[in-house]
Amino acid sequence: MLLNIGGVVTALAVLGGLLWLAFFTSPTENPKKRLSLLILILVLQGASDGFIVHFLFGYDDGRILIVFFVGAALPFVCFLAAANFARRREHIYFGGSASSMLAVIMWLLLASLFYGKSFCGKEQLVPFLAFVVALVVESENIIDRAIHGDLDVVKQSALFCLAAFCHLICIMVATAASMKHYREKKKQSRN
Repeated sequence: MLLNIGGVVTALAVLGGLLWLAFFTSPTENPKKRLSLLILILVLQGASDGFIVHFLFGYDDGRILIVFFVGAALPFVCFLAAANFARRREHIYFGGSASSMLAVIMWLLLASLFYGKSFCGKEQLVPFLAFVVALVVESENIIDRAIHGDLDVVKQSALFCLAAFCHLICIMVATAASMKHYREKKKQSRN
């Protein structure tokens, strides 16, 4: 952890920055400054993810982060594609949810081919699917707030990132716990 990048200070800076952006800045302030703050928060969040896995489980395994980041990025890509191709709002949610769930299942099956059978269980599938459901709920909340006049895009993005950060931590914990269980089971079968 060179210069404490990815450490406790970085994780606390993410939470503090999100709270500051969401509650202590007004939409009429400098929008470029607010957007720059949001980008900085997201970079710090990415830097602190590896530390959180190491802190919770005591080991640093790059495979967890690969599965985690790709599995978390798939629903965003699927919702983006659904938003670009859907003609009605209802189709965005159905298309995004269905394609996200299918993409996550296919990703976990592909990851199990490369990393072993530890990614095929319901321990990984349920948190990823819960993440997809949380994306749908948070997206609907943002649209409802926009319909009712809250057009502060940066604040909505910060609140969405705060909610997504909590859900992504749950996915990381479930994935890391399953891999730890798989390693212990593999060691027992060798003995």
